[in-house]
Amino acid sequence: HLHSFLTLTLDILFVNGIPILLTRLRGIQLIKIEFLPKQTAKIIGSKLTGILQLYGWAGFIVQTALMDKVIDAIATECPTLLMNTPATNEHVRKIEHAVCLVKERA
Repeated sequence: HLHSFLTLTLDILFVNGIPILLTRLRGIQLIKIEFLPKQTAKIIGSKLTGILQLYGWAGFIVQTALMDKVIDAIATECPTLLMNTPATNEHVRKIEHAVCLVKERA
């Protein structure tokens, strides 16, 4: 029950020109990567919904998502999730660190 309600951080990164949705759960430090065929709000929203269902099956409830303004358009695709975006020229530090980690290893 300690980690049942979690916060998800997410960002889109490009590896060799390929868009990838990167998510990271706070608290358990789980990083998940999803290929994005296109960068539309509908596709990103459906990928995010699948990720939320996966975590739900494992017993985790994601209440809040932290993301950059670029991904803010997906709020309508996931209405049950509280979306939080930083101010202009600010970033979500933990997901930016995960992006650097993935790019180093790609």
